[in-house]
Amino acid sequence: MFKPYLNEDKLEYIVSAWGEVHVDYIHRVEETFRKAMQEYPRLLVVRVDFRFPSDSCVIVKKDSGVTTRTMKSLDEKILADSKRKKKRNERVYPCRVRYIWVREFGEKDNKHYHVLLLLNKDAYHYPGSFKKKDNLSYMIKTAWCSAIGVAYDDYEGLVEFPQNCYYWVKRNNKLELETFDAVMFRTSYFAKMATKVSGDGERNFGCSQK
Repeated sequence: MFKPYLNEDKLEYIVSAWGEVHVDYIHRVEETFRKAMQEYPRLLVVRVDFRFPSDSCVIVKKDSGVTTRTMKSLDEKILADSKRKKKRNERVYPCRVRYIWVREFGEKDNKHYHVLLLLNKDAYHYPGSFKKKDNLSYMIKTAWCSAIGVAYDDYEGLVEFPQNCYYWVKRNNKLELETFDAVMFRTSYFAKMATKVSGDGERNFGCSQK
């Protein structure tokens, strides 16, 4: 079902297309995928960036628990969405949110997060239109705004979905190996050592535990 991306157990760092990457991060990415693929036969994998307002006059929550709050909020929104669908007599599928995130710093030391979401594809096939307010992309954007304490209508641009922001991965399907390799290659970017800061008391990497 699952082919490990690498097995460099004795190495701390390896060199990749992104420069040096942390081997432990890659292994934890693999483990998160493994858990998701064991629970759901089909995955929707969504790549998204979370940023903070550039306006220094705006008070926002930038503490180390911001990603945990975001994922908790997204879980709650998905649960509420399932209840609404059930009331409409639509078929409802379970959807545990699994995730992988990295904290990075860009120009002017602007902290931001790159995030990968792993969801049950039977529950959500696509992120949906980024301009609508009744789909998965909207729930993701409002979850981040809620976590940092800003109004969505004023700051929806803080959540960015890059080009080719989602993939479908299917369990036990050899035709999907190329897609899975593409996802892992893109996710290995998360493990690169460049643009990360250490020694400030916050983690640079995290993923769901269940």
